[in-house]
Amino acid sequence: MNSKTIENILKFTVFTSLFAVLFVPLYVENHLFFPFITGKGFLFRILTEIAFVSWIILFMRNRDYLPKWSSIQVSFTLFTIVILVADILGLNFLRSFWSNFERMDGFVGLIHLWGYFMVLTSVMTYRVGDFLNWRRYLNTSIFVSIIITIYSLFQLLGWADIHQGSTRLDASLGNAIYLAAYLLFHIFIAIYLAFDSAERRNKILVWFYSVLSIVFAFFMYETATRGAVLGVLVGLVVGLIMLSIWSKKEDKVIRYSSIGILLFLLISVSIFWLNKDTKFVQGNDILRRFASISISETKTQARGYIWPMAIKGAFENKKTTIIGSGQENFNYVFNANYNPNMWRHEQWFDRAHNSYLDWLVAGGLLGLIAYLAIFISAFYMIIRSDISINKKATLFGVIIAYGIQSIFTFDNLTSYLYFIIILSIIATPRSTKLHNWISKILLSNSNNYPIIRDYLYTPVVLILFIVTIYTINVRPIQANTRLIDAMISCSGGQNTPSVEAYQNALKLDQYVANQEIREQSLACGTNIIRSNLSQSAKESFAYFVVTNIDKQINITPNDARAFYLGGTFLDEAGNWSAANVLLERANQLSPNKQSIMLELATNYINSNRMNDAVEITRKAYELATDNDISRAAYISVLIVSGQEAKAKEIFSKQPEAFYDERIVNAYMNKKQFDKAASVYKKLIEINPEYKQYYLQLAGVYYASGNKYLTIQELKLIGDKFPESKKQIDDAIKEVEKKLQ
Repeated sequence: MNSKTIENILKFTVFTSLFAVLFVPLYVENHLFFPFITGKGFLFRILTEIAFVSWIILFMRNRDYLPKWSSIQVSFTLFTIVILVADILGLNFLRSFWSNFERMDGFVGLIHLWGYFMVLTSVMTYRVGDFLNWRRYLNTSIFVSIIITIYSLFQLLGWADIHQGSTRLDASLGNAIYLAAYLLFHIFIAIYLAFDSAERRNKILVWFYSVLSIVFAFFMYETATRGAVLGVLVGLVVGLIMLSIWSKKEDKVIRYSSIGILLFLLISVSIFWLNKDTKFVQGNDILRRFASISISETKTQARGYIWPMAIKGAFENKKTTIIGSGQENFNYVFNANYNPNMWRHEQWFDRAHNSYLDWLVAGGLLGLIAYLAIFISAFYMIIRSDISINKKATLFGVIIAYGIQSIFTFDNLTSYLYFIIILSIIATPRSTKLHNWISKILLSNSNNYPIIRDYLYTPVVLILFIVTIYTINVRPIQANTRLIDAMISCSGGQNTPSVEAYQNALKLDQYVANQEIREQSLACGTNIIRSNLSQSAKESFAYFVVTNIDKQINITPNDARAFYLGGTFLDEAGNWSAANVLLERANQLSPNKQSIMLELATNYINSNRMNDAVEITRKAYELATDNDISRAAYISVLIVSGQEAKAKEIFSKQPEAFYDERIVNAYMNKKQFDKAASVYKKLIEINPEYKQYYLQLAGVYYASGNKYLTIQELKLIGDKFPESKKQIDDAIKEVEKKLQ
């Protein structure tokens, strides 16, 4: 095979892999855990590895494909290096390096993104000034986006399920925010191609892309993702202002159209804002979400609590201020600085829901500055480029739109991918200077270079490629599929929980998978303890779970989540002394989290440490007195400990605090059935149409041994809820048999 043929094969492989990457957003692997994340992540990594290796071998044969120089390449590379240093010096290097199945991020993800960027900016600039390759690439992306939009249309019409179970479209991305980010980029890509078509005087394509951008905007609106919509609006306004000011004087159509669209947007937004409290707006779920945008609303959302935590954690000491805590370690910051006022929200955040804060926490000020330098380099190169003002305005707009959206959410593979594509479009026109120092290192001017290249460099590169594919993809995929098999064994029905299945998954010893496997085995173990399986089966699984709790704690000794989940399982298993050790440590690592305190209170009660239970629930309640869960727990513990009078005194101004189902268990524990019944009677008075209260009241009468009241209550239920008459009659027969 001659050298030219080999070079053509390599070029074909590089371009095929790069084009295949554009289809990644369509890919959903339902046989993997986190199917919308892991399938895309592994596919992107494999394609990037193929493209990267082929490109290296290609530029060893043809210097025209050597990496090109531009400020964006330099800033992106420096950013990657800074984050690597931050990961190495961070709280948990292995977690920072590998990430997990839910995110597929970490340094492994970042280095693949860098590799994709380097290949894209090198091969797309082979013929400087020729936009043909980019035109094909962007049109392929448009083709894929049309398929995703059609999928979104099917969801909108009810012909396809929305995976999040809401009305917010998510298509094959599996998350409305991810779909919104994808469409955000394609709105501007369509506009960019419209301007490109106008320069080539193709009016049909101008109209096609223009209409398409509006279609993308509509479906982005239907995701109800406020950050993305706000970003697009700001990006469009900036782009339109640029066109209004700097368009060529002879291009009056563009200038006046820009002014007209700009005025239309400003007037439309103003009218909407002035009417945000009207019945029409408030009656529409999507419009109501947009109407609720405000600083005060942000403060009551999770972000309003998380952002200050992130800032506090980032500036905790000199080291975290300068170089951060490493990627994937936000959970440590979140737990240590947990704000008890966010008790209504998710308890285990691993992202700040702000990309800038995420990079600040991960890389410190150096990481954030390096990240912002990428944006600055992009703006600088747009300004210095020779492209038309129309394209400059579009590129400015999309970067600003992405930057605004990043304030309100974290990045994912899709947003990373298209940010890199935009950066590559900006970089390629000016990426003309070759890295000739690479040629010198490779000895490409030596007479023996072809032999060294073919019999040393190429085999080494191919061996590294095989090792990378196997370690980065094959083994984690195997662990993922084995986890699925293990979870299926624990799914109930005809399946029998299998310790061996979980052991089989852990045998692969993949860091990216191990914690998830252990947590899933823990959840399975909890179900087994509550099941009717044999005692030997329960003990066998419990031993396996406990062993792996210890292993996980040893690997992540400062992770409150590992201690909490382990302690909760041991509480369920009845090993209260061992559970206490873990829960106490969890409480030390996250001292303001009420969910940990309440589990610790349960442990104290089971261990007959009532004073400690009272104290911990009091603290949990006082951290956020509007927390009805902590309040009910505090009252319940006071009742169980024989201090009901104290509870009545403390909550004398809140008598409704005692009308809570959660307090009934305390009365039942003390065998104060009359008080338990009074709670349900009051709840029925408040909500007379809720059948469950009546059933629970009958249950209280039954537990007290009062046959007459139990049957009377059941008859009342049968009369009030005739659809349940048959079940109620059967229940009455059972009561008559058991209560004499």
